[in-house]
Amino acid sequence: MARVLLLEDHEIVCTVLAQFLKNGGHEVVASNTGKEVFDHIASFKPDVIVTDIIMPEMDGIEVIRQVRHYDNELPVIAISGGGRIAGAEYLELAEAVGAAATLEKPFDEADLLDAVDDVVKNRQPSQMVS
Repeated sequence: MARVLLLEDHEIVCTVLAQFLKNGGHEVVASNTGKEVFDHIASFKPDVIVTDIIMPEMDGIEVIRQVRHYDNELPVIAISGGGRIAGAEYLELAEAVGAAATLEKPFDEADLLDAVDDVVKNRQPSQMVS
């Protein structure tokens, strides 16, 4: 089980993804904005962050950049269905700024759970937030 901070601005998508993660045995805190990412990190102490790329106020690329500056070891999984450019291009940028994994929407429950399990498993135990 991992503690997952989920950042997704579309309420229905956020609800579905949170349920996927809970079905996989994970503890989830979900937010519709990346703006409060550090408040959630401080209070929830996630093992992994799953963030949408295209969000108002603070997009996922900025979330990844700021998290990398704050804690270079906290894994971030970027998700995107695209926008003005194809989702894959946003995800390539996310990887370039430090995302540990990426998923292009639409993806299924197993893809999300596998990505979370992989990045958490590959994180050193001493780096895990307790």
